[in-house]
Amino acid sequence: MKEQLNQIMPATLQEKLDMANVFVKSNLMPRGLDKPEKVVIALEMGHELGIPPLIAIMNIAVINNQPTLRADMMTALALRSGKIEDIKIEFFGKEHQNDDDFGCKVTIKRKSIGTPFSVSFTRRDAKVAGLFNKDNWRKYERRMLKHRAVAYCVRDSLPEIFA
Repeated sequence: MKEQLNQIMPATLQEKLDMANVFVKSNLMPRGLDKPEKVVIALEMGHELGIPPLIAIMNIAVINNQPTLRADMMTALALRSGKIEDIKIEFFGKEHQNDDDFGCKVTIKRKSIGTPFSVSFTRRDAKVAGLFNKDNWRKYERRMLKHRAVAYCVRDSLPEIFA
């Protein structure tokens, strides 16, 4: 995979900027990747994680002016690492009622570590973080709760991949 990735990834900064210019001119870029220089940063981040350029572009989000992996990509990299024995995702609380305890719990069991890693993210957590009234949170609350819990749990359980 690494050898294939190197064949796809441009070698020089100018080649990377040229590729980024093509991507930006396509008008198909995700929000936040609107300038070639930003795209180059996303390409580099993806390259360091072993992700091909187009996959990196579509799976790196710019949040608060910082590139970060989407939760689905984090899960894919965690599974690809071969270090995960099991991932369990559970929702709890009352979803369609005004229950601040409604949330998602993610548990990851690593092959080499006896104690599993668990993280929960609730509606209350989203409110405290100022996320709850944002558009995506109003429309896709379950998915946003899941993504937050997954991201925190994957980072906690596999810091060697994401640090």
